[in-house]
Amino acid sequence: MSLLSSVLNKITGNKSGKISLYKKYDLGASCLAVPISADIDGDGKNEIICATTKGDIFVMDSELNLKWKFSASSEVGDMDKFFLDSDLLNGIHATPKIFDINKDGKNELIFGTEQGEVFAINYKGEQIWKFKVQGSIRGGINIFYMSAEKNIKIIFGSLDGHIYILNESGKLELDIVVGVGIESTPVIFEDFIIVGTTSGEIRAYNVLGKLAWSYNVGAKITSDAVVIKCKGMSCFVIGSTNNSLYCFDGKGKLIWQFVTTGAIYSSAVIKDVNGDGLDEIVFGAADNKIHVLNMDGKELWSYEAGFWIIGPPVIIDIDSDGVLEVIAGSYDNMVYFLAGDGDFVMDYVPGISGIVAQNGSYSDIPSNSPGNVFGKKIWGYDASGMVIGCCAHDKMVVVQTKEGKVLILRHEGI
Repeated sequence: MSLLSSVLNKITGNKSGKISLYKKYDLGASCLAVPISADIDGDGKNEIICATTKGDIFVMDSELNLKWKFSASSEVGDMDKFFLDSDLLNGIHATPKIFDINKDGKNELIFGTEQGEVFAINYKGEQIWKFKVQGSIRGGINIFYMSAEKNIKIIFGSLDGHIYILNESGKLELDIVVGVGIESTPVIFEDFIIVGTTSGEIRAYNVLGKLAWSYNVGAKITSDAVVIKCKGMSCFVIGSTNNSLYCFDGKGKLIWQFVTTGAIYSSAVIKDVNGDGLDEIVFGAADNKIHVLNMDGKELWSYEAGFWIIGPPVIIDIDSDGVLEVIAGSYDNMVYFLAGDGDFVMDYVPGISGIVAQNGSYSDIPSNSPGNVFGKKIWGYDASGMVIGCCAHDKMVVVQTKEGKVLILRHEGI
């Protein structure tokens, strides 16, 4: 994009160019996990990592050429096949954690499966170790440091009602009995392990496994806690399937609650999307909307898609004009590219401002009243499949569909 075009776009709020398909790949199986872009071999170039419901990890280069594939599938007994969904028996539900756990200068991939197995594999796709628990692992893996020596600890929860802490070699160091299933990722906040449960409790444990406090929201929690700054102190936000996003301080005090009209399944993203120097909270929900809040829980703008938005949004400057875009995939097969600062409506148009778009509508008519900021769609792309999530990759966006298609989208100037 030329300097003149960039300046004009900033003044007028208009965007030029289009979103086009750069590369496409078929994983050959359905997917539940959001893709990730990371440099796992230390060569300065990011790989694209995807996981499937068959228990396969695919690692591809920027051209979507397969570098290697790892299979985490295991044999399942006839009884389990009878009672369980055979298409999901070996499924990987959460994005692998990318981290150099053995401090060799190369990243490892650590992930859990529906069969209750945690794998650590190296940058070549070779298994380093495996750890087995008694319940499915549907949340992600987290890493934290213990003590000044920075001893690496690996933490995750399971549907068997436990939080497990392993060392870098995959040996169990602490087993925290929660008593109810866990589908979210345990997050370290201040001196606590924060986790949401299938029974609707938000629990805080100290690093010795003792319960410090809990708060019951009454509905399953699958999203992860995300740390923010609110009212001059450290807090965290976490969503629930009861249609609410909650903000708590470190002592378990509820600071604010934002209510949507749809369940929240994935974590919020924290970023200054509108360029005002302050971070915003951005998340999608099953009310078909992307929501943008300030740190006090007040909505700045929202945008309504045609169906649920399950995966976390991606926030990048895809057209390199110095202004961020909010990018989200929906179960309506579309990928939405929205203006980070929204759009301000000043003019009243009789007969229009009172129209409220219904769920499933593809209309770009804003449902907000004139004088409000609302979500502004810049571009859209039909992924021809239910979009479960996206990730940023070298100024492009990797899109993952539930049907197992991987798409790389990029901006092209005109």
